[in-house]
Amino acid sequence: MAASIDDPTAFGEIAAAHANPVYRYLARRVGHGLAEDLTAEVFLAAFRARRTYRPESPTVLPWLYGVASNVLRNHQRSELRRLDVLGRMAAESRFMGSAAESIDDAVVFAAVAQRVAAAVAALQPDWRDVVLLIAVQGLSYEDAAAAVNVPAGTVRSRLFRAREQLRRELADVLSTKSPSYDERDHHG
Repeated sequence: MAASIDDPTAFGEIAAAHANPVYRYLARRVGHGLAEDLTAEVFLAAFRARRTYRPESPTVLPWLYGVASNVLRNHQRSELRRLDVLGRMAAESRFMGSAAESIDDAVVFAAVAQRVAAAVAALQPDWRDVVLLIAVQGLSYEDAAAAVNVPAGTVRSRLFRAREQLRRELADVLSTKSPSYDERDHHG
């Protein structure tokens, strides 16, 4: 690592030697597709922070895992902020487009939209990915499975668990039973 401070090209050797373990670490956390992008971010961040590296370990890999954890946390914070903004935008669009409805209904919708966005944001990342891919993007189970690189059965399982958690967290908001996603004709 020290050599890369004076000779930035030496960092390429570090990246080549440790890209696969960093990628595997990230892939276990976020899936293969996103892991590719985050791995690139990890090595860019590590390159920029290479002067802060302290060789307490005989290998640079533990330090790179720390950088990867920080990149992952930053990514997740950004995703949670995006979900919050989407919830607000949905509430605002409903409020702005509700001339025929009462203001009370628009305010209630805004509060519910915020609660739903917060509940989705609170899901485990792999569950949240599946919910967003299927319920928001409209993908089929098979397409969602391809997107997160898991079998379709795993997608169904994650979606089931996510729905259960959302039902528990939003029980007071759910006043009428709506058909579950499985009960609708969804073939993507």
